[in-house]
Amino acid sequence: MGELRFNPVTRTWAIISPERGQHRYAYVTKDKLAEVPCPFCDKNGGINTKLRSIYTINLPESSSPALIVTPNRYPAMGIEGVLVREDHGMYDSISAIGAHEVIIDSFRHNVDIAGYTEDELNNLYTAFRDRIADLEKDVRFRYVAAFKKVGFGAGEVINHPHAQIIAMPIVPDKVRNYMHDVVSYYKKKERCMYCDIIKQEKHDKVRIIFENYEFIAFAPYASSYPFEISIYPKNHESCFSTISEGSIRQLADITKEMFSRLAQVLGNPALTLTLRLAPYVNNRPDFNDEYRYFRQAFHYHIDIRPVVANLTGSNWAANICINPVSPEDAAKHLREVNQV
Repeated sequence: MGELRFNPVTRTWAIISPERGQHRYAYVTKDKLAEVPCPFCDKNGGINTKLRSIYTINLPESSSPALIVTPNRYPAMGIEGVLVREDHGMYDSISAIGAHEVIIDSFRHNVDIAGYTEDELNNLYTAFRDRIADLEKDVRFRYVAAFKKVGFGAGEVINHPHAQIIAMPIVPDKVRNYMHDVVSYYKKKERCMYCDIIKQEKHDKVRIIFENYEFIAFAPYASSYPFEISIYPKNHESCFSTISEGSIRQLADITKEMFSRLAQVLGNPALTLTLRLAPYVNNRPDFNDEYRYFRQAFHYHIDIRPVVANLTGSNWAANICINPVSPEDAAKHLREVNQV
């Protein structure tokens, strides 16, 4: 098993996981990708039913799976064992106790973003909700990361559609920082920062791309990446694990819309979709500190970051991104694209 190590200079955690280096796809190059057999397909073209399933959604009126959740064969976190916190002189580490799950969200192989159906996205968000709620029961876990990568450019080396969930015993530094900021905003103004962002975007109008009854999609005011998109629930909703079936359908609808528009404007780009969540608050020793304000201060949301290789720049030394496409222009392109 690997371990989490804390960097006292940057005050960030790193997962040291030698097991991930044993992944059969770890060093596959793009030109060799098509030669590697898909671990998620069976010989008949459906999902490989030999995979161990811990959660399943079947196709309508069928016993064949439309989606399964399976433990990652090369996990960054291991669910078995005791959570151990140690010091090594001035350094600190924690055993990598957690969960690392793969969501195979389509029975179809090699689907680009234009090819996703609303039903597939509906199933994905349903699996996210149910697995996040189930993992919260384990008091060892402090945070869960839920994300989906599409395409080699986003770091994905398996062409079969899938997403991942990683539950961990720490709150990542970036999450802790933005939760501190939103709680501070709430304590100062007694308002949710995200609700105020929605109000501002509706006032400005120029960065809004699309909205349906429950969700709004817009290009963030200070976008770090070209054609970056955020999707917020219009009403204040802090907890994704209690989202209703109707709201999931609305979220799938707006995600499908964004995928379709990105595909037309950028030509089916690789991308990363991330579900932004608050840390788990149940059974926490520090619940009466900032955690007590999470439900009032935080808004779960979706961030979509396309990979636009020729347009993306960054200055790693300065820790700042250079975005050559204004969010107003990006939103205009995505808003005005012809829909079929």
